[in-house]
Amino acid sequence: MVICLYGATGSRHLATPLTDGSTLDRIRHYVEQIGDVDRVVVLLGDARVSLPESWQTTRRDKWTYESLMTSIAGIVTSPDDEILFSFLDQPFLNVELSERLLARHRKYRADYTFADGYPKGLAPEVVAGRAVAHLVQLAGGDSRVVSRDGLFPIVQKEINRLDVETELSPTDQRLLRLVLAVDSEANYRVCERLSAQAPESADQWQGYVERNREHHRTLPRYVGVQVLEREVQAVAYSPHLLMGS
Repeated sequence: MVICLYGATGSRHLATPLTDGSTLDRIRHYVEQIGDVDRVVVLLGDARVSLPESWQTTRRDKWTYESLMTSIAGIVTSPDDEILFSFLDQPFLNVELSERLLARHRKYRADYTFADGYPKGLAPEVVAGRAVAHLVQLAGGDSRVVSRDGLFPIVQKEINRLDVETELSPTDQRLLRLVLAVDSEANYRVCERLSAQAPESADQWQGYVERNREHHRTLPRYVGVQVLEREVQAVAYSPHLLMGS
């Protein structure tokens, strides 16, 4: 099995301490707990990251879905390979949930296996080596920047032609819109707050994030801008006044 970690999200907080070590520390611990790992491959941009010497790295100035799948294809050595794909900036990758995904993937000889309904950042994705060539074809010419949805936007293009397995969460928590990653200041602060008593059991995460909803709210994530044809009232800021017209 090969663990492939996407580390080109531009996070400034990979080495920033959480309650018990940094995100990189937690990722190293996660890798050590996953059994039967032949290689760890990290896909990076131009940022300098301190990684174990045994981990392989691939760098590109810009990652798209096409270049991502091309790089994953270069990892595959056999149709029986298993690629565990995730993001380097996710400090709460769960070993128990990963093992469930691997067990389901192997039991049903799936092409692609993922977790659904959990907060983003808890689970990796599993891809069979025999399916990678087809995914490379699907990603051909796809110039979209790799998103937090991982490999699913590629699989989704022909999802009915692939053997896809899903590990469903007991409760659907997608509406919380949690991203358990340190890819932004706002998300880093969420992870920092949740790291103090983060459960090891995947099934306990649902109750944990529900009980700690106040931790989800950190920094503003967007600013609303309303555009009008004319000024109808005194406003705090108006570019028209600066333009003199």
